Amino acid sequence: MILETTKLHFDAKCKQNRAQDELLGHLDARVEVIDLDLASLEHSRNLSELLTVEARHVLKGSALVAGDYEMVVHGIYGDDVEVWTVKPVLAYFFHLIGNRF
Repeated sequence: MILETTKLHFDAKCKQNRAQDELLGHLDARVEVIDLDLASLEHSRNLSELLTVEARHVLKGSALVAGDYEMVVHGIYGDDVEVWTVKPVLAYFFHLIGNRF
C-alpha cells in the first residue's frame, strides 16, 4: 500500500514536472517572438524619427539632401529660385509638422 502510494506520488510529480517544462517551453517561445516583434517596432520607430528629422530639415531648407526632391537652389548654375513652399502638398507637410520645428 505504501509502495503504491509512493509510486502514484512519484508519477504525479513526473507529470507535473513535464507539464511545467512544456509550459516553460511555450512561454520561452512566446517571449522570443515578443522580443523579435519589439525589436522590429523599435527599429521602425527609430527609422521614422530619422526620416522625420530629415523631412524637417528639407522642408525648412536648412539642409540639402541628395535624392528625389524637386528643389532648385538659388545660385546653383544660374537657376532661378523655385517657389516650392506654395505647392499644396508641401504646404500640407508644413501644417503637419509645423508645431515641431
